[in-house]
Amino acid sequence: GQLARISLQLAPQARWLAGEVAAVLAPFDASPLQGLSAALAEVDLAGLNPLLPSTRVTLDARLFADGAQLAGPLSLANALAGPLDAGRIPLSAASGRAQFDGARLRLDGLKLTLAEAGSATGRVELGAQGYVAELATDGLQLDRLHAALRPRRPAGRVRVIGTADGEHIDAELAEGDTTLLLSARRSGERVNVESANLRLPGGELSASGELLLNAARDFKLDARLKNFDPGRFIESPPARLNGGLQASGALQPEWRAEVAYRITDSRFADAPLSGEGKLSVSERRIAVQAASLTVGGNRLRADGRLGAAGDRLNLDLDAAQLGQLGLEASGVLRAKGWIGGTRANPAFAIEGEGRELNYRGVKAARLTLAARGVEGLQGPLDARVEASGLHAVGRSVARLDATLQGTRGRHLLRATIEDPMLAAKLQAQGGLGAAGGWDGRIETLEAERPYRARLAAPVALRIRPGRLEAGAGRLTLAGGELRFEQLVAANGTLQTRGRIERVALADLLAASRPAATLRTDLVVSGAWDVRAAESLSGSLQLARDSGDVVLTGESPLPLEISELRLDAAARGNAIEATLRGQGAKLGALSVDLRTTAERRRGAWQIAPEAPLSVRARFTVPSLNWLGRLLNPELRTRGSLSGHVDVDGTLNAPRLRGELEGEKLHVRYGAAGVRLRDGEMKIELAQDKVVFRRIAFRGDEGTLTAQGEATLAGGKAQLDLEFQADKLAAVRRDDHQLALSGRGQLRSRDGRLSLEGEFTADRGLIELRAADRPSLSSDVVIVSEASAAADAPARLRLDVKLNLGEAFYVKGEGLDVRMEGGVRVTLEEGEIRPRATGSVRVAEGRYTAYGQQLSIERGLLLFDGPLDNPKLDILAVRKNQRVVAGVSIGGTALSPRTALYSNPPVPDSQKLQYLVLGSGPGSAGDADFGLASSSAQPRRDEFVSVGAQLASAVYVSVGQSLRNTDSFVQATLELTERIAVQGRTGAENAVTLIYTWEFD
Repeated sequence: GQLARISLQLAPQARWLAGEVAAVLAPFDASPLQGLSAALAEVDLAGLNPLLPSTRVTLDARLFADGAQLAGPLSLANALAGPLDAGRIPLSAASGRAQFDGARLRLDGLKLTLAEAGSATGRVELGAQGYVAELATDGLQLDRLHAALRPRRPAGRVRVIGTADGEHIDAELAEGDTTLLLSARRSGERVNVESANLRLPGGELSASGELLLNAARDFKLDARLKNFDPGRFIESPPARLNGGLQASGALQPEWRAEVAYRITDSRFADAPLSGEGKLSVSERRIAVQAASLTVGGNRLRADGRLGAAGDRLNLDLDAAQLGQLGLEASGVLRAKGWIGGTRANPAFAIEGEGRELNYRGVKAARLTLAARGVEGLQGPLDARVEASGLHAVGRSVARLDATLQGTRGRHLLRATIEDPMLAAKLQAQGGLGAAGGWDGRIETLEAERPYRARLAAPVALRIRPGRLEAGAGRLTLAGGELRFEQLVAANGTLQTRGRIERVALADLLAASRPAATLRTDLVVSGAWDVRAAESLSGSLQLARDSGDVVLTGESPLPLEISELRLDAAARGNAIEATLRGQGAKLGALSVDLRTTAERRRGAWQIAPEAPLSVRARFTVPSLNWLGRLLNPELRTRGSLSGHVDVDGTLNAPRLRGELEGEKLHVRYGAAGVRLRDGEMKIELAQDKVVFRRIAFRGDEGTLTAQGEATLAGGKAQLDLEFQADKLAAVRRDDHQLALSGRGQLRSRDGRLSLEGEFTADRGLIELRAADRPSLSSDVVIVSEASAAADAPARLRLDVKLNLGEAFYVKGEGLDVRMEGGVRVTLEEGEIRPRATGSVRVAEGRYTAYGQQLSIERGLLLFDGPLDNPKLDILAVRKNQRVVAGVSIGGTALSPRTALYSNPPVPDSQKLQYLVLGSGPGSAGDADFGLASSSAQPRRDEFVSVGAQLASAVYVSVGQSLRNTDSFVQATLELTERIAVQGRTGAENAVTLIYTWEFD
């Protein structure tokens, strides 16, 4: 530019910085600096100093002359903001307005955003005499600053005043009944923390200290605890701590400290806590004069030194009650020994054992450890671990053995796992180097159970602090191979790629014990390439090579899959996946998924609050196969199609979709069920499934249903109403039922209820002869089915059934029309349904003993178990002198049957009147069997056979046993006591017969 107005432009470029800085200078003006702007990007503090967290800061500042000063906005953004425990800086954004008059810089309207932890506002003023900084917050979410902190939200202020003599800091933060007060002052090279008090109800942590800003950075600290519970601020069991801690030392050039502590009259996880100790700690070495800690029945003691050649630190652990520590652990653990030497060249001798150990679901019934190592690369090294009764992640291992033998520079590791469901062997050889790290190779890796796997050739392995590298290798697995080309894990990053070649899914699924209703011979191949560092990227492909899936119901059904492919890709933490399937039976399926991954506590995961998008589409053109799968006698037809869309987040998904069925047909021959012309429309909306319409036609009548199901708070609810209108629900030769009515099916918390009221428009039950052999009543069959049948039901039933005016029962001599109604109920937890009401015979007859009996009274009374109604039945033979029949009483499970007559006669005569239509000495009886003729001077004997032609007419024929005489005889009963008999043949006669009975 010109000398009077000079433009300066800088373009700094570094591994941790990029951007532009520009300034406008007017050397001869009263305000020489006329403008200043900066646009910096990719500012990474870790690049400036590896000890600092990684950042990706963008800074934008544009100041312009405003009279005698420069003024303008200032903003900052950090794309890698995060919690402190993730190695990040919580600051995500900052903004304000800057003013500079040549002597004083002011930042007003300053706003700091701390990612998800909250925000703070304030101002900063900086001049030649000093500075003032003030910040205030209405609440900071502590657990979002560090995961170890409790989810508390303190609010307050911080004020810093700086002068030429020093600085003074005052801070006050509070949340509810908890308060933090801090007062500190710097004067010259001395920083005094005058007081730091953390107060909570009934307890307090107070501390004071001093830091010298000399070359050694000498410090002193004195802290006191009084009924203090750290569990209010960090994730730890509840505690009540009393005691003190004194420390003094220096921070430079290597930090060191002399520490003394004492804990008395304290409790931890509701167990007594005590301990005391004196020790010297430095960056390279620790010296313990004596230290002990006791929590309930658990004790730890230590003394000695560690960190230099020849050092030995003795340890004695006796944890007889690990459950008292409140650390999600239980069991007994005892260990004794020593560790010594340096980190680069350690030595040790330790022996320990554990029983019934359990830590967060990882269990060991018994564990023994013995390890010994001598300093130096050529020092002997020997270690053995034996464990039995292991259980973790839903799997159990009967026994694990591992041995390490050799020297630090060259040793052999062997490990075996034995269990009925798992068997594997590992052998590796290598050694530690003088500069640290381990180099070697995995020589053998074999598995026999749950599926066969074998390492085809040794794989090189290289381990360094924070880094692991594995060479290329091949693993034979499930009839195929896994070819891994690269594996590098370093400082929280991972790179791996490889291929999957013709792996049989059936062998892999066998380990998870798939349902017996599914069988597959699918063979798949694919590839993966994953890179996980500050961001996640890579790809995964998996596709069907051959094979199919067979549903093994009563009629095995192959799905005839022709295409099955999964493709997934990650770019910049964004994950996209697609699934495509095609089969002759299942039709077409497509699923598209999108979400994001993030790194938390060093591990990549899809967070609960990650955005989620799923689009699923499917079409099943034919359902002809479905019926045979469910039951060999069930036939189905129709088509099914639909879509399901999911948006929102993983922990709060928003669901919507639609399912449609057309031309649906259901036919079940065994029950005579025939439903056709069906249609179904179901809508999905968030946590609700709406059954808009379900409709079928029978051979006669219709069936419709509508309702909804919801899933709120993890609890499913169902409300479904259905209506039948003259529906021919059952149509067989021997069973027919057409009914009308409506009902409701409801479900709450896994409990099902069915209510309804129905009327039979038409019904027919034909009884078939039970002529098949059956087991004796004293034979009891024990099976899973019977056990399940006796299980209490989680069902509530309340159904009313009216038989209407056209309900018939025929067969086995019965031909009747039934009337009446029954209410069937079943309460939750009951096994047998109950019924109330009555069913009666409106009209009809019953054939027994070769006779047609009129049913005078036919009544079934229900007031208890459904299968055991009371019986009141009377069937008689009419139009004869003595009305005879059969009466049935009692209950269905315990019936009482008796012969009946009116007027009363002995049972033998009741049976004769019932079968023959006449009693002893009656006309019928006189002409049945051997008869004698009174017309002959000498008695002649005849054989006669007769038949009842009508209720009052009896005809018989006779033949003499002595000669060729014969006769034909007819008897007409005029009343119950008088009959007229006429005979023709060998003799002609008319006889008047009367009967008089005496008791």
